[in-house]
Amino acid sequence: MGVAQGPATGFDTLDAITSSTADAALAGYHLLHSIRGDLLMKMRRLADAREEIQLAIAMTQNLRERELMAERLKQMERG
Repeated sequence: MGVAQGPATGFDTLDAITSSTADAALAGYHLLHSIRGDLLMKMRRLADAREEIQLAIAMTQNLRERELMAERLKQMERG
């Protein structure tokens, strides 16, 4: 969705899915925040993207995933 119809559409669709009561458990899923961060980055909403990626980093126990997300954050901050 984010590629075919643009990051804003993907972001809106993701929000619609995760705002339903049935999918509230996804709020604690680190990859959800990573995806939100990626879409926000593509929308040039960098402060919001940074928050989402930092949240994803804090939520994961996987060291390699943490490193990859931290690298994405550094790339975003470099421009």
